[in-house]
Amino acid sequence: DCLDPVGSARGLERIHLAVSGHRLDSVNITAGWNSGDEACEKTVGIYVEQIARPLSVIVNTLVPELVPAGGGLASETRLLSMIDGRVRQMVLADYREPLVVPGRYPESGGLKGAAIVALQEMAA
Repeated sequence: DCLDPVGSARGLERIHLAVSGHRLDSVNITAGWNSGDEACEKTVGIYVEQIARPLSVIVNTLVPELVPAGGGLASETRLLSMIDGRVRQMVLADYREPLVVPGRYPESGGLKGAAIVALQEMAA
């Protein structure tokens, strides 16, 4: 499976709906979380765990120097910091510096990466 169904903004919204019974978009969920809304705090806590667990497996397997995050939620620095802290608690290696960080192209990283791979394939 893929992390996208849980790790995306839509995933955050699905978690919130399951937790609270209320439909909110990710912007309002993170705003509620930042202002101390209890349901939004619970949603974000579950979200962080749902992301951190599989990321920690990947980090333990591949031992990367960084894990770049993209998409709209990557601009939520407090959220990214929570994910990073939880991943670093779960991994075997000792990462003293942030591991999960905003990607260079947070809004279009996947598209740019696909274009690079396509260009490399065409050149081969």
